[in-house]
Amino acid sequence: MGSVTLIIPTLNEGKNIGKLLDLVKDMQVIVCDDGSTDNTKEVVARYSFCTFLDRKDAKVHGLTASVVEGITKATTPYVIVMDGDLQHPPESLPSFVEKLKTADVVVGVREMVASNWPWYRKLISWGATTLAKTMLRVRGTSVQDPMSGFFGVSRKLFLSTNQNKYVGQGYKVLLDLLKQVRAHVTTVPYTFGARAEGMSKLRLAHWLWFLKSLIR
Repeated sequence: MGSVTLIIPTLNEGKNIGKLLDLVKDMQVIVCDDGSTDNTKEVVARYSFCTFLDRKDAKVHGLTASVVEGITKATTPYVIVMDGDLQHPPESLPSFVEKLKTADVVVGVREMVASNWPWYRKLISWGATTLAKTMLRVRGTSVQDPMSGFFGVSRKLFLSTNQNKYVGQGYKVLLDLLKQVRAHVTTVPYTFGARAEGMSKLRLAHWLWFLKSLIR
């Protein structure tokens, strides 16, 4: 997997990141940390194959800003973005790597959600996905799960996009990417797992940033 760098955005994932890195030791990894106040940095330092990108003094904080900076720091032809909380299954990574050989973008599509989401989060997720799919379809792109945070992309294609159009404070990098490109997109199905440790970072502000992504 020497042609691929794994990009993992983190914020206080000290309880999870080590468990994840134990499962991806055959890959190059950049952990893009957005100013953790726990032991995330110390845990990552134990892994020689992993680069820790410390963004605590960055001008713009957010998952998207972290991912964008991580991709610009990578040197491999392809990158795969995944969360650091073990909700994205590492066992799906070989499928991403294989499909990146022939596709510009590979999207992880949630077939099942193992977490016990409350009804309102399911409704919000469905509504946001429907809005995003409709907006992309108008622009000529059809993607099954444009809200996915688990995706792979040609780094050359990503760097050809306008980085000012990414909503740095938001969390939907893939949506901001797909708005700008006409690409060969394929998918990898997976089960969205339950968070291993810690709390979700999702807040009302993130949905507002998502709406900004839709109209930007």
